Amino acid sequence: MRTLAAAGLASLALFAALPAQAASMNLNQDFEARGAAPAWTLRSSGNRFTLARPGKPDVVAEAPGAAIAPPKASWAAKTADGAPMTVSFVFQPCAIGQARGPITAEISLGGEVLKGCASPRAAGSR
Repeated sequence: MRTLAAAGLASLALFAALPAQAASMNLNQDFEARGAAPAWTLRSSGNRFTLARPGKPDVVAEAPGAAIAPPKASWAAKTADGAPMTVSFVFQPCAIGQARGPITAEISLGGEVLKGCASPRAAGSR
């Protein structure tokens, strides 16, 4: 049987061996997510989300805050007409189709689930 200290060192060694490409779980920044089939873009600013899809009006939703369970953060948002929209970011590298990014994104709205990749937005970008 290993001691707690040995188990802790083994866990630390395993953690150190993990790839470092995932984004840090800093929620004090804005994010942009993109996906395809169908094409979509989601921009976040705090707890406010704007979903853009070609040929459809933009959907704006706000959440009271995030539910955080590292490496995941989820927001249960509501659109202006009260429809639920769920936004989830998993802070692990993403590769979906040709999309790549440090965060895996999933948006649920009206029975539709959109999957893509996200990254922090540069300060001052709109």
